Amino acid sequence: MLFIPFSGPTALTRDALLLFLGTDSPTWQEIREKFKEWADSNVITPELLILATVETARSLREASESDAESRSSIEVISRLCRVRLFSFDGNGYICHVEKKTEDRMAVDGAKEMLLPAVKSLITSELETGKVVAAAPPGFYFSKLSNRHSSHFIRAESLLSGTESIELLALRLLEPFRAYCDGLDDRKVRILIDSMSIWPLAQALATMRRGKDPKRRYIVESFRSYDGLSEDSIESGPAFTIISASTSGGLERGLLDKLGSNHVTFHTVLGLEPNAAMSSEQAALYQSKCLFIIPRKLFGSSALEGLRERFETDITEVPPGCESVQIIGERFLSQNFRPKGARLAHGALDDGRKSQLAQIAQGRIALAARRRPDDKSYWSLSFDLASLVDRYCVDDENGECLLRSWLTNYAAAGNAVVVYPVDTLEGGRPDEGEPKRMAERIQELLQWASPAAIVQVVSSYDLDHPCGELTAFIRNAGVVIAAPIVGNGFIFKQISAALRVIQPKGPRLYLSLAILPESQERLHELRADLQSNADDSAYHFKCAIALPTGKLDQDIDWYQESRILADVVDACADEGIEVPPRLEERLARFRAGNGLPGELAFLPSYRGNALAMSPGFLLWKSKTAIAGNDLGAGVLMSVAAFLEACRTGATKNSETSLVSGLFQQTLIAPANFTRFNDPAIQAALLRAAYKPELNFAASLDMSSDMQRLILRLIRLHDAPAGEALPEFMLALAMNRLTLHREHIPEVRRQALELPGWIGMLAKEIS
Repeated sequence: MLFIPFSGPTALTRDALLLFLGTDSPTWQEIREKFKEWADSNVITPELLILATVETARSLREASESDAESRSSIEVISRLCRVRLFSFDGNGYICHVEKKTEDRMAVDGAKEMLLPAVKSLITSELETGKVVAAAPPGFYFSKLSNRHSSHFIRAESLLSGTESIELLALRLLEPFRAYCDGLDDRKVRILIDSMSIWPLAQALATMRRGKDPKRRYIVESFRSYDGLSEDSIESGPAFTIISASTSGGLERGLLDKLGSNHVTFHTVLGLEPNAAMSSEQAALYQSKCLFIIPRKLFGSSALEGLRERFETDITEVPPGCESVQIIGERFLSQNFRPKGARLAHGALDDGRKSQLAQIAQGRIALAARRRPDDKSYWSLSFDLASLVDRYCVDDENGECLLRSWLTNYAAAGNAVVVYPVDTLEGGRPDEGEPKRMAERIQELLQWASPAAIVQVVSSYDLDHPCGELTAFIRNAGVVIAAPIVGNGFIFKQISAALRVIQPKGPRLYLSLAILPESQERLHELRADLQSNADDSAYHFKCAIALPTGKLDQDIDWYQESRILADVVDACADEGIEVPPRLEERLARFRAGNGLPGELAFLPSYRGNALAMSPGFLLWKSKTAIAGNDLGAGVLMSVAAFLEACRTGATKNSETSLVSGLFQQTLIAPANFTRFNDPAIQAALLRAAYKPELNFAASLDMSSDMQRLILRLIRLHDAPAGEALPEFMLALAMNRLTLHREHIPEVRRQALELPGWIGMLAKEIS
């Protein structure tokens, strides 16, 4: 017996309780006992609607007329609510059961009873989190359609018992009857996308067989998207049941396989469309779905408000997030709480630490340099002129790294030096540095082989080679040089263009600095560039190789610019003084040439650049490094450090940012007190991925972070609180997220701060 309270759209189901018996045939005494059990913990409605098969309904009506004990049971129930008896048959029709014709109600069973019943049943299951499961923050579900989703729909959770299965089947019975009546063939094919909903299809066939026994009812699973990729689906008529769909892509793909001749689709659980639909489209979509799940969720299905929005069609998982594919119900047993990682400097080896110290000491790092498309930024970069001077110009001993590379790896004889066309607009700093590096290579090669011919060409020349260049390059060695690359895509482009002109030949790829997303991307680049199909040597050399993560995708520099511009404008309107360093930073940012060390982070409340004290554990050098102009170097160092922590360079799980299955890993708030230099704190906030600072899922860690921020607010005008503007900006940009219980107090105290920092607090939502 299935009790379903609902408040339906019609007079029949308004404030009523449905007791669905399905194919069960209980007595009135059993119904009374079950009703009493239900009434002990639920509010009793004015109406009790009992829905049973024709045979069971007839038996119950006869018992109510002839059996005294049955009449007594009905009287017990009737003292609490009015009892009405209904029956359903194999055609899907629902009738009010009364002996006298004039007492029978005219009922549109599907609209007046089944629609609100199914809606009420699934809504109650949805609110408990059984129908829709949210992936924890920082995780996404990998779908069979090669996309990702924030939530997972579990239609099989509705099939928990015979009555719920039969109710859903009864909801489909009327359209199934209409489908069968339109078929000439005796064979009726029911297609399902997964065997998990086989009981629903089987119940539907069983119900229909009672009214149409001469047909053959065949249930087949086409195995969702796996089946679409094969040729095992036979075209032709089919009554198709899809368990769950978020976009309708499965229906469209299956229609291509089946054809449109007598094919009907019904979806048990559909998702509310993301785009606006016309009234006709909306009506068609609703008619195909037994229930439409809203995109904004509540309760358990939204992780109690932590993941309210049902996101689908995510083609690329955001940086710092994990994607998992779950089969069956295995994920329901996973209840891992987020863990906090206590970062340890041992994740970086001494070689990396020495390299990072040299970068910081040379003040050659830059932050936020605009790409030429004017729409995005390189979060980390270098001063290219300083790079070329450092590695391409001879020292007092007449040596440089570039000379060493060419001496050991460049092929003797004629050569072509290829450099990428300047990716910076004309007139910007560092324009021409790739060409300067290429001309320096030409000079060194010419010095080593005076009789050789060495030409310098750009990647553009290589894409549109003249006949003379094509003839020359076929019998020459090639050196491809770029001062700085990311994942090395420009090298691969040049390599592809070279293969067209020169299928074989020695090649030497040189870069002064490489900032790939990960160690895997660096290995991939090395493998791609050094693999060759002939006997000629392919070499790849670089001076600096630092995997720094996906900061370019994770940091929205334009959002930061808009926020700071609004703060500066608001301060001007209110007559509040803005630190000159903040205005200079905003101007330099808009110029797009990169932010040097003293401008990499927001200034302190008093306008000071964030300082570094000696003894940073990520820098290994003979002399102490300190100052207030090291921000860009600190940011690059922390980015490399966090990426090493993400890739398992440390074997200790407590100090690793590697996430386990459905276990979100956070940067423990204690790290901000261990690494307590303002510049390091600011770098952690910027170099960490958003999921690594999403403390909304951990009340304890969010409380710790709240206490830290409130302490910084109290010390806003002291040296210990100089990083407070960076914390406030991180909150405003949602890079740092607190539990909803902790945000109001932080915002309240921040709004009481004086000057420009109080205006910044208004950006925190």
